[in-house]
Amino acid sequence: MPYKHELLHRFGVFNKLVPKMLGQTQSIRSHWGLVAVGNARGQLGGWPRSVVTCTNGQKPDKTTGCPDGKLRFPSGKGSPGSSNDLNPVSEFELLMAGLINPDQVSGDLIVCDTQTSDIPLGGEVIEDENGQKYIVGDCKSGIKFVTPEELEANWQLYDSENVRLKPRGKSDPNLRVVNLVVYKSDADVVEALSDGAKGESALRDAKQWLDTYLNTVRKSWANDTTVDGKQLSSLTFPVAECDRNGKPNCTVIQCAVVCANGGQNIGSVAGGNCGCACPNGFEGATCESTKQTVAEPTSGATTASVPALTAPTTTTIANTQVTNTQVANTQVANTQAVDETAQTTAQPATAGDAPVENDSGVPLTQTSLGCPRYTPTLTLVTIAYLFL
Repeated sequence: MPYKHELLHRFGVFNKLVPKMLGQTQSIRSHWGLVAVGNARGQLGGWPRSVVTCTNGQKPDKTTGCPDGKLRFPSGKGSPGSSNDLNPVSEFELLMAGLINPDQVSGDLIVCDTQTSDIPLGGEVIEDENGQKYIVGDCKSGIKFVTPEELEANWQLYDSENVRLKPRGKSDPNLRVVNLVVYKSDADVVEALSDGAKGESALRDAKQWLDTYLNTVRKSWANDTTVDGKQLSSLTFPVAECDRNGKPNCTVIQCAVVCANGGQNIGSVAGGNCGCACPNGFEGATCESTKQTVAEPTSGATTASVPALTAPTTTTIANTQVTNTQVANTQVANTQAVDETAQTTAQPATAGDAPVENDSGVPLTQTSLGCPRYTPTLTLVTIAYLFL
């Protein structure tokens, strides 16, 4: 599922210094494309800086680029426009959202600009003698090193100051997000919200899967936006009757939790998730305890357990009572982006634009190298809006 991918489309990628095309034919607009995006791959594509090299295996030079004007991007380590919640949020995406400052980014964005390349899609797939596959980008328009400060000065996001999150923008980084689930009948609503064993009702199973999935998104967003031990942003999904049109506005009640040892107060009373984001070295509900140091394992890789991100095949569409993942007739705000060539507004990216890849990073067809449109294979549909 591409939940964080779509959430980050609220902020970009809309920047004058990031190419909008792969070659002369394939649009990659609002995704990174063939770019090294810092210390980790991103939600909107890109590769870690550490894995991107010239075709001779050397690192690109900031002044001279690469001898043949090409950059090599390994499969499985990144993508021109990835769509996978298990991917991290890159440091340049944190900057894009407004959560960190340019001086907190570890280095430059490295751009392979293929917009004048004669090669279809601006590159080709090669395989070395060890069986490792790469996208070799024909950077005919240049290998460009873009500093965080330069990127910051060239955003093309409509109403950027109000859309971006604090501290670079004005929006509250503790985001309230409502997920609209629309059912075709009242009977389906009752069934989806009913109790019972797994496997007895596809609608109920889908609803329970969605609640579990959203919880993994909330947790991974918290992890992705934690920098130097401080959580910079949070997601809150529950909604209340006062959020509905025609109802009195919700009274904002501040969390009363007092965080110790420099911890940051996060969450909300409305969301039922008041708590503390603890700095390095501290833990506990209010950061009251000193964290015990645990020795790193000496061998073997450890992978965090994450619920499978596959949904039951279910028709879930609806207008119903309010739950953690449902709200009807809710006041919401639209987000817009400005096209780089004309100051006209366009609707933001939606679930329909997310590129689908096998996360190998290898373009096996013309559409997979670029940014194909997302073709849903599930009938579970979730539309998320941000409360402003």
